Parts: sequence; structure tokens; C-alpha cells
Amino acid sequence: MSSPPPAPIPGPRDADREANVVDEHDSPAVLDYGWWASNGPTGGYLTSLAIDVACGATGISSSWARSVDLHVIRLAAAGPYRTTVSVVAGPTRINLATVTFAQGEPFAISTVYFGPSRGASGAGDAKPPAVLPPEVYAEMTVGVRSPPVMQQFSYRPTTPADGQSAKDGWDLVWVRALGPTPPGRVGILRLVDCWYPPNHMRVVRKHLAGGAQLTEPPAVNLLAASVHLPGAEDAYTTDEPILVANRLDTITEGHYYERAEAWSLSGQPLLTATLLRRNEQTPPIVRP
Repeated sequence: MSSPPPAPIPGPRDADREANVVDEHDSPAVLDYGWWASNGPTGGYLTSLAIDVACGATGISSSWARSVDLHVIRLAAAGPYRTTVSVVAGPTRINLATVTFAQGEPFAISTVYFGPSRGASGAGDAKPPAVLPPEVYAEMTVGVRSPPVMQQFSYRPTTPADGQSAKDGWDLVWVRALGPTPPGRVGILRLVDCWYPPNHMRVVRKHLAGGAQLTEPPAVNLLAASVHLPGAEDAYTTDEPILVANRLDTITEGHYYERAEAWSLSGQPLLTATLLRRNEQTPPIVRP
């Protein structure tokens, strides 16, 4: 005999929410140029806004946000934007919210997956990189020509003078917010894309390791990001340094495939992410 279906998990606004709900509104704020990296807002900034908007539309706590996906359609401007939210509620009230960002035309679409607690937390097999405490490393001076997002944080890179990383192939840096940052998962998301792209830092490490000529890599634009938020709720604090780890996995036909991680000061995993960027300095190849 088959098991009965699980009982629905009560969720916010459960009684009056239909299976599909659409919410449209003009956002009261603008895209903040202070969260720009190169020529567009960071993936961390857009995904954090997506969770904020989705929580506002559904009444669900951001502590239920388990993952968020982002696809960038075109470059955005630092100005007012409009959002449209569609929500799908499953039989156990695990919700999927899709947020469309538009400035006249859509420029990005993000999907947030919400899931309630299902029991106790436990350690997995992932281990934080073997780096020293942040105060051991010198704080980097951020120049005025650095991307605007870098003015939001202080940075303590861990790469030594010989370019050898504590985690082979990864760029590791302690990061701390300088000003007020949204609490919880929303604030931690803003660490995504806040540091130099991995293809830039790979050039720096090669230069340090072997004296290779230091040249500026091609400019790249963010196309997509997929972020998972595996930490326990009490781990998501922006009041202490966070270890950010980035890696360039491969470059395929001008597309850069990257991975990112963030770890708390106590060694808890806060986020894992994959990012996709595109070389914007080479025209597309049109095949017959």
C-alpha cells in the first residue's frame, strides 16, 4: 500500500494564496551604482534584491530561501526599475518565486526557491580552505579606479608573494562589509561578484608565481549565476569577516565558467555558486 502524501506545511498567507500568483509593482528604490562591477550590477546585488522582492510578495521569511538563480538579459542602468513576481506554491507549500526586473524592457530574471526547515542541521564533507585568520593578512587599499562595488567592503587577500594559493586554483580573500548591509542570507548574497573576476586574479597569480608579464584580461559581462545557501540561519551574519573563494573552471568559446564559495569565520559554508560570463571584446562568430 502506498504511503499517504505528506501533510501540507502551513506557510505565510496560506489561506488566501492561489497556486499561481502574480504581483506587479514599481520598486521604491533605484539600482544603486555603488553595487556596479565594471559595466553592470553584480550578480550578488541582483540576487539579493530578488529575495527581498520575493519575500515582500509572498510574506515568506528570507530564512527559507535555499537557492536563487539569475539570468541577465541586457545591461541595466543605475536608475528606477520595475519588478514582476510570479509565485508557484506546491502541495507542501514549498514555493518558487520568479522575479523579472525591467527598465522599460526586462534586463534580468531571477528565480528563488523557498523551503521550510525539515529538521536538524549536520556537517557535510566540505571543508573550508586552510587559511590563517583574517588579521594575519594585510588589508588591501582599494583605489578610486576600482569597480564601485569594491568600495562596499574591505579586503584581505591571502595569496602570498609566490602566488601559491592555499586551495589550488582558487583565489581566496577575507571580505568584510564596511557599511550597513542587509541581515541574513540577503546580506551574504552581496558577496557574490564583489571581488575581481577569477580570470583577472589567475593572471595575477601567474605573474607572482613565475614573473609572467602582467596584462589586463578581456572585459567580461555577467550572464548567469546560480547560488545555493547551505548554512544554518544563525551563521548568516555580516558583522564579521567572510572568506570568499573564487575559481575559473574553464573558458569555452569566449564564455567563462566560474565557481564561488563563502565561508564564515567559524568555518561554516554560507554559499556555493556557479557563474557564467562572456568575453565582450570579441564579436560573436555566426556559423552557417
